[in-house]
Amino acid sequence: MNTYGAIALASLAAVLTDWLFVGRLFKDRHRTSPEAWRAIDRSWARLGIVALFAIVTAGGFVLLAEAIEVTYPTGSIKLALMIWLIAPMPLVVLNGLFLRIEPLVSIVHAAGWLVKLLLIAAITEWAL
Repeated sequence: MNTYGAIALASLAAVLTDWLFVGRLFKDRHRTSPEAWRAIDRSWARLGIVALFAIVTAGGFVLLAEAIEVTYPTGSIKLALMIWLIAPMPLVVLNGLFLRIEPLVSIVHAAGWLVKLLLIAAITEWAL
């Protein structure tokens, strides 16, 4: 498979992971702090923005892994873990500390980012 195929497959995995970890798991816990969340709006524009960020995340990971030549299993997994430790994990933890968000929701969101990055890493290693 080529780079574009890897990006497409990784993007699909990222969108599905976001849907599962942010949209479905512990959805009832979001209601414990309604002031922290926007009203549910299932507009295509917002869903498109979510998908766009998933594509950017997946594409950035695939292109970075290819550029620095870490498309082998341990390299891509290490890259995913390092990216998670640098950006999403601290951001989600700090949001959980300073915003009215249920702790379980923060944990699920952080886990969702980790799973998303690990799936993208596995797809990158397999496809390239």
